[in-house]
Amino acid sequence: SALNFFADVPDDRYCDPSTSLAALVQDFYPIQDAPTFGDIICLYDADQRLLHTAVYIADRIVYTKNGAYFSQPWLLMEFRDMVARYSGPAKLRVVAYRRRGGVD
Repeated sequence: SALNFFADVPDDRYCDPSTSLAALVQDFYPIQDAPTFGDIICLYDADQRLLHTAVYIADRIVYTKNGAYFSQPWLLMEFRDMVARYSGPAKLRVVAYRRRGGVD
């Protein structure tokens, strides 16, 4: 659902993980510089599986939904706390993505 951050009407196709991954590749590009408002932060495990996405807000604060259940709302969280929540024995790989062409 992080891909819907700027959408006036949410795109339900993002409920399908394969559609979301395809959109991430097609509509976004990885950045090397510091993230800015609206960039997508992705956490990958050691096998390069996408574990979690969040939206970068500012000052190392992300907008994240930590869980798939309705009762687990979106919230603002410090970046390092989000990474710690998803870290296991293996180190996570963090990649920031920016929307191609800017915000619609």
